[in-house]
Amino acid sequence: MEQLVKVICVFVFIYVAPSFAQDTIHWDKQRPLAWEDFRGVPEDNAIESAQAATGVALAFQYREDLENNTWEYIYDVHSFFLTDLSWYKKQDINYYLLEHEQTHFNISELFARKLRYELSKLVPSESVGEEAEEIYNTVQNQHSILQNKYDKETKHSLIIDRELEWQKQIKDSLKHYNDWK
Repeated sequence: MEQLVKVICVFVFIYVAPSFAQDTIHWDKQRPLAWEDFRGVPEDNAIESAQAATGVALAFQYREDLENNTWEYIYDVHSFFLTDLSWYKKQDINYYLLEHEQTHFNISELFARKLRYELSKLVPSESVGEEAEEIYNTVQNQHSILQNKYDKETKHSLIIDRELEWQKQIKDSLKHYNDWK
């Protein structure tokens, strides 16, 4: 007999951009950002020297198996960089600025790993969709706070000592969540 399954919900959350640009780079330790990846145009009144449009995406699906009276869920999480929304001012580029923008991307990857970790602890149930959404919103809020703190404490890459401390801290945190990449 064919197994009866009731699909409950499929939802996708995307942080930073309302929709994916055609040119999206997924985080890869072996593939750091290069200035050529920044294809957007800076706004005329932009004070910053560069902007990396990064974020974390979640696709989540859960369903009820009516025959066995059980719930199951699957999810896909990844961090991304949107080339068409990322930009730099040519006159301002230097090594530290590119590393600063890479660290923004690394922070997004860190929160993708944290999200995977939190989602892995979910217990399948009728409320798993709401629980996943709550976890996503909490992690994204923490993500946004850390991104802003990073910019503030480094003055957008201008305080080199703090920049280097942040880079080490984020790399160490990525290692800590290595099982969730």
